[in-house]
Amino acid sequence: MLPIALENATRIIQIFLKERKEYVALMHLHKEISNEEIKKTFDEFTGTIKQLPPIKSAVKRQERFRRIYSIEILEIEDKDVLFEVGCEAGTYIRKLCLSPETEVFTANGIKTIKNICSAKENCQVFSYNSDKLSKNKITDFQEIPYKGDLLEIVTASGIKLRITPDHQLLVSKLSGNKMKEATKMRPGEYLVRNISIPTISKEIFAADLIDDEFLIHDKDIKNQCTEALIKKFGSIREFSRRTNMDRKPFLKNSKIGIKIKHLKAAKIFNDLRSRLSCFKSERGKIIKVKSNLDIELLYLLGLIASDGNNTKEKNTIRNTRIKFHNSEECLINEFYEKTNICFPGIKVTKKRINERLWQIETSNSLFATMCKNLGIVSPSKNSDVLAILELRKELISAFLKGYFDGDGNAYFKTKGKTAYSNIRFFSVDFMNTKRIHQMLLKLGMQNKIFKKKLSTKGFKSKNKFIFIVELSDPPSKFKFCKLIGSNHPRKIAYLKQIENYFRNIEESSDDYLNAFLDKTKHLRKTKNISTILGGNGSRIVNKKIPISRYIAKKLNSFNGKVSNNLGDFTLDKIISIRKIKYEGFVYDITVDRDHNFLIENGIVSSNCHDIGLKLKTGAHMASLVRTKTGPFTDKNWHSLHDLKDSHEEFKEGNDSPLRDIIVPVEFAIQHSKKVWVHDSAVDHLCHGSPLYIPGISKLSDNIIKDDKVAVLTLKNELISLGISSIDSNSIIKSQKDIAVKLEKVFMPVGIYK
Repeated sequence: MLPIALENATRIIQIFLKERKEYVALMHLHKEISNEEIKKTFDEFTGTIKQLPPIKSAVKRQERFRRIYSIEILEIEDKDVLFEVGCEAGTYIRKLCLSPETEVFTANGIKTIKNICSAKENCQVFSYNSDKLSKNKITDFQEIPYKGDLLEIVTASGIKLRITPDHQLLVSKLSGNKMKEATKMRPGEYLVRNISIPTISKEIFAADLIDDEFLIHDKDIKNQCTEALIKKFGSIREFSRRTNMDRKPFLKNSKIGIKIKHLKAAKIFNDLRSRLSCFKSERGKIIKVKSNLDIELLYLLGLIASDGNNTKEKNTIRNTRIKFHNSEECLINEFYEKTNICFPGIKVTKKRINERLWQIETSNSLFATMCKNLGIVSPSKNSDVLAILELRKELISAFLKGYFDGDGNAYFKTKGKTAYSNIRFFSVDFMNTKRIHQMLLKLGMQNKIFKKKLSTKGFKSKNKFIFIVELSDPPSKFKFCKLIGSNHPRKIAYLKQIENYFRNIEESSDDYLNAFLDKTKHLRKTKNISTILGGNGSRIVNKKIPISRYIAKKLNSFNGKVSNNLGDFTLDKIISIRKIKYEGFVYDITVDRDHNFLIENGIVSSNCHDIGLKLKTGAHMASLVRTKTGPFTDKNWHSLHDLKDSHEEFKEGNDSPLRDIIVPVEFAIQHSKKVWVHDSAVDHLCHGSPLYIPGISKLSDNIIKDDKVAVLTLKNELISLGISSIDSNSIIKSQKDIAVKLEKVFMPVGIYK
């Protein structure tokens, strides 16, 4: 039910916002429960109820009272409950969700919300609690069919969020951080996000990155596997019979190597994976590698991810050939040397392709398979290096160093006392770009993503845009120079200049911290604020704009009373919001205690909270239809097809069907409190004059001060809407006071002269 107003009547719409609403809803329970228990629980929701907002505010949880006029179960079938509810405006019925590809930070790593809900993985997620990070359990999962508009929110960091219009995110206000519906957000507002990526660091070994058919070249491992299989199955023959695996590798004096799948069948793979370092290809080539991943290998992976190629050749069961291209011979030599260190004895060839470009390649199925399982494949649009994001920080630094050498740049220039510098990564694929953004955040380096139109002059390219990750503040650039660096001569020189220039800057993050302004109100009266903060000090404090953590620390040093603990969270400015058509499933989770969770790059998202919590079953609204808004109900509603048909008849001279659909504005205020006035007062009111008591002919007897009332003529024609200054009894007893202050006038001047 959606009332639609035309022309001047659009001003009446506000009156429906607080009118009674009625809904028919289909609720799906997540567990079996008796009909008696359902009916008993529904009875508790009738009358005035104390209701929490559907999303718990991370700062303050506000309880409110809402009136449930009626709630009636129409039908129960298995786990589906069809019911009708009449309620006061503002009563929570349903909240929706996130698009399926949205990533969530869990204690088991980064996962899409679709995968979490589909697997019903009861893991812990990271959440916001008073500017600190905490872990909480997922208590319920929601997968809901949805057709309509999603809102795509793009932030200053370059991250895109796709959410339903009524989903909530944590927004920073001067009064504190508040959950806010997406449909009410505007560009220029600030979302709260974690400073760094709250993800785990996994220990991954070479054996974890190869397939089960890979051959192991190690006699001791083979003997251990033989003993384990005999112990588990009784004999090798019985092992072969029950698993349908070939027993030839385990025959006496057999030179056939065992495979990864044999260790898994013997249940000893997890115990031995840290020792597996010598493997064999199907063609008999012995390939040695360190069992654990190290910085030399991760540097190579960074080079391949940026300017390399990992392909599967014809008639092979897995990826086999690695190539790397670059114009700098020094990087080609780095690749050559580090490949020989990581994979001794494997042939590596390098050659000049033309005057500008070098190529280096190696046929190494172990290396190529490891690359593939870490997300580095060709073409790059199919790659996702999420697994590298979840490695230890020193390995991530090595990967970023390789990627930066292959597809990054640095720049530094001074002009007078001003320094201009940048450190950037480039990619034609957004997923790789996002992973680099997240890796830098995990290392504590603030950065942003933007895209730039790609110039194709002089060469052919299918890509119209290139994505750029840029370090966004001096402390992060300084940290990059120290922790990551480069092996590229020109980039080394620029990074050295940047490091020397910013050496004296305290290592902090120049990201926004709006909440800190409340702690520094006293500084607005400080006369020498510009000497403390520099030339923009007065602008920062007086205009109440968000300030950086770097400036916040300066203020702390000025006033020791202010806490130096700035919290784990910062702000991310909303740059744009647009609607996107979507049809499919949307997802949400219910999170224990804090009732929020971190998504994408650490932005704080609401969680689902519904009537299923009361039933202790979990539930979601599968369908919801509003059947009444004020005087408009499903007994007198019309479809757009009805409207179109009646308009066609109107054009042919029959206006009767159209008059049934389009009703006078007075119909909309039939439930409102009213005041009728004498004809002599009408024109004064049309000019905007307040309504004085002498002009009143009659009135509703239940008006109280500050009520919204409708002012009408004695013929029941709507003149205006206004706010009552006094109650009904005072209007009757008094003679000269103002009774109603007008807000919106509907009647044109001159109707009643």
